[in-house]
Amino acid sequence: MNEVMSAWRRDNYLTAPGAVEFVAAVPTIVRSAKYTRLLIAIGTNGPVTMSDLYRSVAIETHYALIKGIRTLEQLGVIARQPIHPRNLAVYLNPAHPAHGELKCFLRALALKWPPPPVREAHVSMEPVALPTVVPCSLFGTEVSTRALYLTAVSGTLAARELEHVGLFTSASSANIACRRYEDLGLMRSTTLLTRGTPTAWELDRSFFAHDELQAFASAMAERLHPEEARVLSVLRRR
Repeated sequence: MNEVMSAWRRDNYLTAPGAVEFVAAVPTIVRSAKYTRLLIAIGTNGPVTMSDLYRSVAIETHYALIKGIRTLEQLGVIARQPIHPRNLAVYLNPAHPAHGELKCFLRALALKWPPPPVREAHVSMEPVALPTVVPCSLFGTEVSTRALYLTAVSGTLAARELEHVGLFTSASSANIACRRYEDLGLMRSTTLLTRGTPTAWELDRSFFAHDELQAFASAMAERLHPEEARVLSVLRRR
């Protein structure tokens, strides 16, 4: 049986129409290009089987695909249901606190990078409860992801403010994290000191899915990190 499955995986890897072009086009937006492809495919196609994902999003091995699905499950953004002893259906988790905003963001990404069309798996998309503490690392590390969310909800956020709220040990480390998002086209620096050090950050309005990212990231800050957002508000009133 293992030999049969290995042969199937070898013969079906990246065989969906348009899969090669999709894989070549999609850059890193969330965590890595692999996770970006997974979420675009799942968010656009509705419930989709693991076998169809294997055909369309170029995860190098079946184990790596399972690992990617489990990671996204732990973040609460997707859920899965068994439909066959050797197959699963995965979908965006309706219980996620920013489910609607996440779906809109992923569909905005799909307008630029359309995933290969796949058959919708016929399962009910049951919500799966999230843990009490929801991991916050969809866009990289825990602290950098929260920095992105807080920047979105604040409009413009100084590196020093990210230090004061307790996310970073210094403004320079906050700038290092934000520069990664600048390289990805998600954020931009808004003011510079004479020596060229960014002093404030905002979401980059030239990013083609800016509005959808703004809505999703703001919702995450307000619903999962309200205390940090409150602290920032207090700091700004001083």
